[in-house]
Amino acid sequence: MGARKRILRWAGWFAVANAVLLMVVGLRYLWYYSALTPSPAWIYAILAYVGHLSILACIPLLLLLFPVMMLIPQPRVILPIGVVLGSAGFSLLLLDGLVFAENRYHLSLLTLTMLAPQTWAFLGVYFLLGAAIETMLAVWVWRRTARPASRRIGWYLALGVGGCVVASHLIHAGAEARYYVPVTAFTRYLPLYYPLGDEGQVRLGLVDRAKAREEGVIAALAQPADRVLNYPPAPLRCESRPPTLNVLLVVIDAMRADALTPEVAPRLNELTRGAIRFDRHYSGGNSSRSGMFS
Repeated sequence: MGARKRILRWAGWFAVANAVLLMVVGLRYLWYYSALTPSPAWIYAILAYVGHLSILACIPLLLLLFPVMMLIPQPRVILPIGVVLGSAGFSLLLLDGLVFAENRYHLSLLTLTMLAPQTWAFLGVYFLLGAAIETMLAVWVWRRTARPASRRIGWYLALGVGGCVVASHLIHAGAEARYYVPVTAFTRYLPLYYPLGDEGQVRLGLVDRAKAREEGVIAALAQPADRVLNYPPAPLRCESRPPTLNVLLVVIDAMRADALTPEVAPRLNELTRGAIRFDRHYSGGNSSRSGMFS
């Protein structure tokens, strides 16, 4: 087996190993999607999950490695580059999963600029952890590729992943045209996921969106299509409420209670002379959420 051919074979199987690794790391996304009502949309979710994470693992790795493999087909050059690229993908996906679990959005250029120094430090730790795992994977795959392939398993895997990608995009396009929310709601759970829309079906006249919207509303109300909505079943009664106090809260974020002194905050201290001070309770913290909650 030639050096370049073996390196190409190693790159393909290393990308497959990274796809499996990212699927394990990204199980958090499926975990949060599991909170939705079980439905046939789970078939779409699995197809989209397998196909998209395989793309995230394979395409950047192969696109960046392929030119180097063509120019410098040396294992001592290719393997370290593959380890660095795989570690970067591993660490970013791990951090993205943590950010999504906390805030329900994914990493982007904007969110990266807002990360605290401690978060960058943790990202470095994740990168080192990923480097250790990727190094073991790279060496293991390199040793496995020394033997000639007896079966075309790689081709079947590629066809399977391609089938998952095509099927998931077609299912999403059909679901979007028919307002099937259990399918379209899964889009926000995957990072950098932009599924196929329904513009082509509407343009070709294959789907009537107005009719699909009406059918979706009827299905949501669990009523037959020819039934008239009977609402309200009884006359509505509305009573005016007495006027309530107009309370305005002026909050200073992260200000300590012992800072409310004439030396530190003379104007605020002057306001407290005619105010009621609640100084017999414990504060949950100086931040907005914990302080306001307590």
